[in-house]
Amino acid sequence: MKIKVSVIAIVGLLLLAGTASAGYQVIFGFAKRAISRETASVCAQVRGCKSWSVKPCTRQSFHRVDCLANFYFPEGAVCHQVMIAVWPPWSDQLLIHHKRIVC
Repeated sequence: MKIKVSVIAIVGLLLLAGTASAGYQVIFGFAKRAISRETASVCAQVRGCKSWSVKPCTRQSFHRVDCLANFYFPEGAVCHQVMIAVWPPWSDQLLIHHKRIVC
C-alpha cells in the first residue's frame, strides 16, 4: 500500500511540474526592452556608431524572443545583429546573446 501511495505521489508531482513549466512564458515587452538596453550599450562601445534600432522582434518559443538589432554608422553604413533573449524555466534571470553579425 505504501508503494502505491508513493508512486501516485511521485507521478502527481511530475505532472504538476510539467504543467507549471509549460505554462511559463517570457514577457515580450520585457525581453524587447532588455535587448534595447543591450543594443544601446553595444553601440556606445563601438567606434563610429551614431544610432541604433531594435526591430523587428519575433517570439520563437515561450522562453525566447529574437530581435534584429540595427547599428547605423556615418555615410550610410549599417550592421545587423540578431539578439536573442532567453529566460529558461530553471534560471532566475533573462539571458541575452547574439547569433550573427552582418555588415
